[in-house]
Amino acid sequence: MAHQRGVASEQEANFVAVVTCLLSGDPLYTYSGWLFGFAHLGNALYRYDPDRYFELAGALPEGVRADLHKNNVYWEQFETKAAKVSEKVYDTMLKSYGQELGVRSYGAVVDLLIAWAETEMPERQEAGEPDLKTLFPEYYGLDTFKGLEVYLWQEADGSYRCGVLTGTNRNKTAEELTGLTRNGATIEQMKEILSSYSLDKDMIAIIPVQVSETTYETADFAFARVRELFWGD
Repeated sequence: MAHQRGVASEQEANFVAVVTCLLSGDPLYTYSGWLFGFAHLGNALYRYDPDRYFELAGALPEGVRADLHKNNVYWEQFETKAAKVSEKVYDTMLKSYGQELGVRSYGAVVDLLIAWAETEMPERQEAGEPDLKTLFPEYYGLDTFKGLEVYLWQEADGSYRCGVLTGTNRNKTAEELTGLTRNGATIEQMKEILSSYSLDKDMIAIIPVQVSETTYETADFAFARVRELFWGD
């Protein structure tokens, strides 16, 4: 899509893709941006210092490692002799368009990401992360007469998001549940949000759901597991 917006250079297009996702404000796009950026930076680090790469990669959450593995498996199927010939042809084509690095321009995105991190990230960190009321205003001040309903969905192996709605005596509509995915909180964030309400655990229903085509089926985790994620029981 960056190419369609007039960004011709491969290195700049990949850089724009990462940064746009990171600044999107959408949890799914932000996660995709971090994952895409890590793939580029991780590959560069692996070539320079494999031990350090495995140290950092091993510290990633299980769900992130699973997503990176799936990405590697997907691209490995294209590593054939024909692919190498195709890469050489594409390399020549890129150079003919004025990109002197050829296919290596895809790797040059690392330099841009490092430069961006060194200039922009410190300012963003100094400004501080917004509080939860700023991030999730719709989850505060809810009517608790009939309790609260927390809906939990799985976005990747070991990766969960959730949203909260006012308790009712009816099933929530598909539109209501899908709306939660636009601003899903992590479990730790949701636990802090719930702590702002003076409610016993029995007044808070934890409900696993599949809220859209982008989330996993719910059959692989039971209600007991869901309660354990929140309450440890």
